[in-house]
Amino acid sequence: MRRPESNLSAGMRVLLGTFSQAWNSRYQRRGHVFQGRYRVVPVAGERAEDAHYFKSVVLQVT
Repeated sequence: MRRPESNLSAGMRVLLGTFSQAWNSRYQRRGHVFQGRYRVVPVAGERAEDAHYFKSVVLQVT
């Protein structure tokens, strides 16, 4: 007896597609759920060692 081939990618596509449609409907949003969420802000030089400066940069980004 052989097991049928499972298709994880198709299952995840259905699961995440359903989730994103429900999320967007609930919060009256459009597009990808996680779009524009992450960005990179380089912190370099002498001030990068300063904990207060680093904290202020982090707070500006969030």
